[in-house]
Amino acid sequence: MERLSRNERAYREACMIEAIGHKEPPHTASPRPSVRYVCPKEFAELRGVSLSTVRNWIRIRCIPFEQPAGRGGAVLIRVEE
Repeated sequence: MERLSRNERAYREACMIEAIGHKEPPHTASPRPSVRYVCPKEFAELRGVSLSTVRNWIRIRCIPFEQPAGRGGAVLIRVEE
């Protein structure tokens, strides 16, 4: 498999879309980094800071987080590996 620059890949993809009318199948796409979600306590342990520091970061929105259950629900912090 030959290595292409970003511009060459974009050009080839544009040509292919024009030729066949759609993008390549998903299995040929570049791999994405592995992502997982951790609780604030585990995030604090990973970063080597206290739990209250992580809670402060969440409060001032210094780190991205999600609350799937809504306000009052569990807080999940995204960590890329």
